[in-house]
Amino acid sequence: HNYQCETCMFDRVLRNDFSTADELNRSCSEEAFESNTALHTALFFNRQHCWARVENPALVRVGIDSILTNFVVRIRAVSLPKPGDAVKQGFVFAHVIQDAHVLELKSPVSGTVSAVNALLYKSPEMIVDDSWESGWLIAVQPDDMEHDLQNLLFGKKAKQWFEQCEQSVIEKVGGMLDTAASGLGQTLQDGGEQVSSLADMLSSEQYCQVLETLTED
Repeated sequence: HNYQCETCMFDRVLRNDFSTADELNRSCSEEAFESNTALHTALFFNRQHCWARVENPALVRVGIDSILTNFVVRIRAVSLPKPGDAVKQGFVFAHVIQDAHVLELKSPVSGTVSAVNALLYKSPEMIVDDSWESGWLIAVQPDDMEHDLQNLLFGKKAKQWFEQCEQSVIEKVGGMLDTAASGLGQTLQDGGEQVSSLADMLSSEQYCQVLETLTED
């Protein structure tokens, strides 16, 4: 915090100002979330956090947004459809296989798969490292693109929805962290460990709860 120690909540906690503990938990969750989250306004979104980018009238590229990638950790593989397969808007088209969870992804458009991102077979972590670009999932030749896009979020509506999702996740995770911290009592001030994502701050059960909330209809 640019050496502003007198206003740094981490420093205040180290000085045993435990009244800021709930504020600290909220700050941790917000910083871990906001550091990886941004909205690309040229994309269309479904409410299960998959995006659609119109490349041309006959091609739509599909991927997952950065809200979801904050919770996709320890990826073992990505299961994708094959070129020529049909996908349908609102139905599962791919799976992200993690150590202890399988995440179902629902397609934002209907059509025929014209290409898949073969790089994900060797480097599935790309969907997290570069979810907006090189971590794309499939390209689709849409059946009725105009109809499908009307069912998706775009522009101002997408921004409002995105911000609401951010706030909802931060509050949900913050509440979980507050509950967990309340039973800790005094602990050794060892400096802690760096947390790379919100998923690493939650128990397995809490992680599944948040992930299911994000991907539900």
